[in-house]
Parts: sequence; C-alpha cells; structure tokens
Amino acid sequence: MRSILLLALWIGIGRLIRGITQTLAAASDSTMPARGWQIFLGIVTLIGGIVLIDSPFASVAVLTLVGGIWLVAVGAVEIVTAIRIRGRARQLPRTL
Repeated sequence: MRSILLLALWIGIGRLIRGITQTLAAASDSTMPARGWQIFLGIVTLIGGIVLIDSPFASVAVLTLVGGIWLVAVGAVEIVTAIRIRGRARQLPRTL
C-alpha cells in the first residue's frame, strides 16, 4: 500500500509542478501560440495534481483512464502549438 501511495504522490507532485510552470509560462508570454489552451491545460494539470496529492488512494483507481485522456489532450495542444510555431517560423527571413 505504501508503494501505491508513493506513486500517487509522486505523480501528483509532478503534475502540480508541470501545471504551475505551464500556466506561468503561457501567462507571461503574450506572443505564445495557442496561449489560451496552454493556460487552460496548465490549470487543469494543476488541479489534477492537487487531487492526486489530496486523495491518493481514491484517485489511483481512476489514474489510468484519466492519464490516457490527459496524454491525448496534451498531445493535441502540443501539435496545435507546433503547427502554429512552424507557420510563424516560415514568415521569418532566412539570414545565415
């Protein structure tokens, strides 16, 4: 049981840190592509981390399902961000 508790706390702390850094990074850079989605994703990650830390045993049962859905959401946001960055990079002059 201690290993399940440790796993839930470890993942919760990781999500908490990722949520904080992602939200702050998106909020501080007004030119970031998909900024609203990045802030939204950071806040949801932060909330997920808090839930995992607050109720580790109850949340471990749902962690696999939510983790899978979460990875799909993160992947979609990162794909959109990459496409927008690529579009903006094409507009830059090529001076080397």
